[in-house]
Amino acid sequence: MSVQPIVWQHDATLIGTSCLYQPWLERPYCLTSAIKRATRRFSVRVLSESSKPLQALYQSDDMIYQENQVWEREVYLCGDDTPWVYASVVFSSAHPPEILTSLGSRPLGETLFFHPDGRDVVRSRMEYAAIERCCGVYLPAFDLSSQECLYARRSVFSPHWGQVLVTEIFLDMLPAYPVEETVLAHKN
Repeated sequence: MSVQPIVWQHDATLIGTSCLYQPWLERPYCLTSAIKRATRRFSVRVLSESSKPLQALYQSDDMIYQENQVWEREVYLCGDDTPWVYASVVFSSAHPPEILTSLGSRPLGETLFFHPDGRDVVRSRMEYAAIERCCGVYLPAFDLSSQECLYARRSVFSPHWGQVLVTEIFLDMLPAYPVEETVLAHKN
């Protein structure tokens, strides 16, 4: 089976997503924080961490690779022990810094946004895609889905220690986006 290219867009409305997924794609700057607001128990289930050959799948106009090998971490972000999001974190070389290799079951988002080394992190513009099962990529996401198409977003983070391409794919069990408490306060 040949891998079909994924068409990434800078406008989430162009990928034909449903009302359920639209706020998840566009709203949270830090997906980890939004998931934590929507669940009683947040967890990260690590699927793999390894060096891999550079693939077309990882190409982004905002990412500069240092060699023909990358390091990838694949995880499920879970709410109440149920995977809600599959995430792929690709470092720009096969030799990631300790800040990445020592994450364990901690989410990358907290490291990027709230760690002292994350103060000056630059984030690229968000890209969005509808990824079809027939593309043959991001298989751990499709392993847990009955859908033929899953919605995703990605961006490149550029902390002082390198570049990281983060792709987040939203799974079937994802609940409605959590209503902001400040919005509720204004309605009362």
